[in-house]
Amino acid sequence: MEHNFKVRTIKKRDIIGLLFLISFSGLIFSKLLLKYTDSSYAEYDSILFVASIVASILSAKMILENWYFWIVINLSYIILYLFKDAYLT
Repeated sequence: MEHNFKVRTIKKRDIIGLLFLISFSGLIFSKLLLKYTDSSYAEYDSILFVASIVASILSAKMILENWYFWIVINLSYIILYLFKDAYLT
């Protein structure tokens, strides 16, 4: 059985649109976190959460640029964990 998977790329214009989507959705989600939880760094965490969802969708659609998103997201999470004093144990 042969599978015909094809990795695609997206245009810079689409990446910019995704960044706006991540920013807008992350800020909306952060308002919910701030209202219903006592989360520290709610804005930062919300934007990273939404970005992770977007990167997962890009990965599922086999879009090459998902790697750029994941690299930035993972590095940003490391910074967030350092700010929260959540060191690797």
